[in-house]
Amino acid sequence: MSDTIRICREEVKKVDIQKAIKNGGNDIVKIADPIGKCLGRDLRYNDRLTSSQIRNIFTIAKKLQMKEKINWEEFILLKPKIAYITRKPNANLGSKILGDILIEAVDAAYSTQEKDYFTNFMNFFEAILAYHVSYGGR
Repeated sequence: MSDTIRICREEVKKVDIQKAIKNGGNDIVKIADPIGKCLGRDLRYNDRLTSSQIRNIFTIAKKLQMKEKINWEEFILLKPKIAYITRKPNANLGSKILGDILIEAVDAAYSTQEKDYFTNFMNFFEAILAYHVSYGGR
């Protein structure tokens, strides 16, 4: 398995995703910006991520976030849901890229089962979506 995920003309190192989930803040911003740019602007129009493609995943994650205590078993089950939604036969390239990135981020947060890592996962997800929209994502 590769140590990188190809996004448009660049690659994101999996270790950078893990670092962003661990440290939060500026590390999230540095990595979410190029991902959002790729998904919202750099791909061919039909390959760009659409908000409807990720609404289900984001809704599930937000429900987990709103609970008083994180249920780590429910959280890890995001992985198959992400895989299912982003790997359907009609899924476009942007959806597949986001799926690969989010699965890596879930693994990074789940590995410690610390609340801060879950919070950083949610911030990372939200930052990608924000940059996606700011770069013209549909």
